[in-house]
Amino acid sequence: MRNARPIVLFLTLLAAGLLLVACGDAAQTEEGAATQKAAITAYCDKNSIDIPDLTVSGDDGFGDKPTVSEEDPSWEIDYAFPAAAEGDGEFFLLHKTDAGWTVVASTKEVGWTSAQLKELGAPTDIVLDPTRDPAATQKQAIVAYCKAAGIDIPNMIVNTEDADSEPPTVSKEDPSWEIDYAFPADAEGRGVFFLVHKVDGNYTVVSDTGKAGWTAKQLKELGAPADIVLDSTL
Repeated sequence: MRNARPIVLFLTLLAAGLLLVACGDAAQTEEGAATQKAAITAYCDKNSIDIPDLTVSGDDGFGDKPTVSEEDPSWEIDYAFPAAAEGDGEFFLLHKTDAGWTVVASTKEVGWTSAQLKELGAPTDIVLDPTRDPAATQKQAIVAYCKAAGIDIPNMIVNTEDADSEPPTVSKEDPSWEIDYAFPADAEGRGVFFLVHKVDGNYTVVSDTGKAGWTAKQLKELGAPADIVLDSTL
């Protein structure tokens, strides 16, 4: 039994060594890439995403630049596409740490919603399409739509909230549809009409026009009821 001690000591040291090695492996983080393109390329290779002759938008001044968070500039959304087919690309959510750039997620949709970005640990000020976010009020939906469509209405007022304005025109056939009017606070006559639809408690803007609404035919094409025509002479 005298020889048992060295064997026990050896086995104890061996087990401790294996434990240290295992802990060391768990503590290691994935090495980042030096550039966004390198990170996207590595991500695509790892996830079997095929983008021939991959081009990243904004490289060499070609295409739109990445959407960088103002809250936390270490986060951004980039668009990568085949050189011969810009419309066939994907959006990539990237994060930069001391280790370099890594891709957190990718999508063929136009970016992510605020809720999705929050779940991914990213700031919510890099939503590319605000209309995809749920809107509890007509004004929220109209503001998001204007932001996405580049419509500028300074100090916006919507007739849903202004008692002095004509109220929205709500369909009697289907009350989930209505036409709202939004205008600058100091110029009520320079506003825009918005066709708004409520689904599952949230509002979305389907269309806009500078004219006095839409014709019955246009409303039908937009999927809306025809009883909310504002101007029958159109």
